[in-house]
Amino acid sequence: MDLGLKDRVALVCGATRGLGRAVAESLEREGARVAVNGRDPATAPFPADVTVPAQAEALVHRVAGELGRLDVLFCNAGGVWAQKPGWDAGTFPSARPWWKWWRKSSVPWIAARFCCSA
Repeated sequence: MDLGLKDRVALVCGATRGLGRAVAESLEREGARVAVNGRDPATAPFPADVTVPAQAEALVHRVAGELGRLDVLFCNAGGVWAQKPGWDAGTFPSARPWWKWWRKSSVPWIAARFCCSA
């Protein structure tokens, strides 16, 4: 299938395994140049925690600088904010079930917002 992605530059956040990795590989098969992002520098050529605004902005600028531009953003970042330093269970009481859901589900769209605003 030709999606017209030949020579396009794509940034795939959360691309070191699972769905993100599959998307990155699919984009590469379509001829795109893919910047693989993840939090661990040992597994991601473009490491950054995209839930941190400064890191997301630096990542977008780095990809655009090194690969010439940025045409596609696929934000597949996962994880839970409560696992970050300073975001412990005491900060957000477990008595609020809606908060548990929001905390877990918000990471992808928060990360996408940070990357898109860069």
